[in-house]
Amino acid sequence: MFPIKELLAAAVLLVALLVSSVSAQYIYVANAGEDTVSKININTMLEVARYKTWFTFGSNNYIGHPATGTFGDRAHQGPAPSRIAIDAAGYVYVLDRFFSTADLWTGSTNAPHLAVLLKIAPSGGTLGTNTSSGPTALPIIDVNNSNNIDIPNTPIEAKDVRILWAKPIGSGTDVTGLGRALAIDTTGLLWVGIYKTKQYYKVDPSTGSVIGAAVSTGTHAPYGGQVDKNGKLWSVDENNTLAEIDTLTGQLVAVLDHSNFPAINGKDYGRNYSLAVYNGCGSTPVKVYLSERALGRTYIVYDPQSQTFSNSPLTIPQFASVAIGVDSQGNIISGAQSGGQIIKTSPGGAVLWNTGTTLPVAQQITDLHGIIIDENDDVWAVDRYGSRVLKYSGSNGTYLGDVAVGDQPYTYGNTPPPTCPCVQVGEHPITCQGQVNGIATYAWSFLFTNHSPFATPATGIDISSTQVTTITPAHVQFTNPVPPNGQATVSGTFTVSNPVPGSQVCLDVQLRTGEGG
Repeated sequence: MFPIKELLAAAVLLVALLVSSVSAQYIYVANAGEDTVSKININTMLEVARYKTWFTFGSNNYIGHPATGTFGDRAHQGPAPSRIAIDAAGYVYVLDRFFSTADLWTGSTNAPHLAVLLKIAPSGGTLGTNTSSGPTALPIIDVNNSNNIDIPNTPIEAKDVRILWAKPIGSGTDVTGLGRALAIDTTGLLWVGIYKTKQYYKVDPSTGSVIGAAVSTGTHAPYGGQVDKNGKLWSVDENNTLAEIDTLTGQLVAVLDHSNFPAINGKDYGRNYSLAVYNGCGSTPVKVYLSERALGRTYIVYDPQSQTFSNSPLTIPQFASVAIGVDSQGNIISGAQSGGQIIKTSPGGAVLWNTGTTLPVAQQITDLHGIIIDENDDVWAVDRYGSRVLKYSGSNGTYLGDVAVGDQPYTYGNTPPPTCPCVQVGEHPITCQGQVNGIATYAWSFLFTNHSPFATPATGIDISSTQVTTITPAHVQFTNPVPPNGQATVSGTFTVSNPVPGSQVCLDVQLRTGEGG
């Protein structure tokens, strides 16, 4: 707001708004036992769509999911999607792992295959006709025995028009490597981690094409990854290492080993599984959280600023976990793999809520295999053997019910960005240009800074107000997109009818960014 005073300069304070997109109303769950992805409306708690990620039963390259192998389950057979990433425009990327005969760990009887990355649009098509409505997925039919889907072949192969493409990732020995990590960097590019060949591929999100050579992770076998606001990709393995890759240079920075970290209660250090990254706003320090599944320590935290690991505070419940999440305020949500206990704690070790260990039957979980934090900071627990997700209130931990999904959901991620001002506007003088027939014209100029927590370049801004008229320009298109933490100078004019000295008006600034605004 700013005061209007005839013929006098005044300071301007523009109100910056971050407007949630329609796509933020949904979470996505990968169903590893049947090669599908469930789309869930977080407000209605309904599965509104289900998408196939591989060929449907009966096609030439359909791959079954027999309950065989060491673990006797379908989540470790065939394509088995389990990693999901969602960009700022709501496009969804799904990674099929692909277990094969070469994978003795699973005892799989399937032929070797490269990991497959698939892209799903947030909208398009006619519900129930050429895109899914509810839990019934439209088929993918292998009409040419291509063995890799290799869209664009829509609608010849993929009958759901929201499936934009599916591409095999890697080459050579990657055919038995297992795709086990997926992340989006600050420029919108995708990073796909191959477990056994120990490397990441950079991928164009528009086409699914690999960009440049793979980045080796040395001794580190990628099991999951997320990119922080500084462009650092943090990759977790199944043992005791955390890899750091600079996505801006494409270089491996370090493989950090915490196996010699001081023991707790006389126990040696345990093993990693999933991770969550807290980005914070502005200069807030990044924190990396790793679930700990061997020795019951709940989680391990890595501080990139001090380059140190530490255990979760002893003030919180300690349990073995493969599920970890961070909400938009930096609080940590952990789930016990066995039983279904979920806790929310502050970074300092205060227990904000705890579901407890003695749970009603409806909340009991044999294998809690993922934590998803939605746009409202509510918590969704992935019940692998129950083929459902359970929702808890982020504010107090109240159980809100469950939603049935596909067979053996196996999902990490979907963490929302922190609650930050999307746009920072520097205060600059406003100059009164004079008054004609009761209408005063004001010239304004301000320094725009892109602080979008989506870490996406700003393509423009929209300026509006219910109190003033003739805002010029009302829509600013940046010639060069403004990167995260980048700046641009914006200027223009607006008019006020019958201005009253000392009164205040507000201009609203809305950031436009990414593919869908």
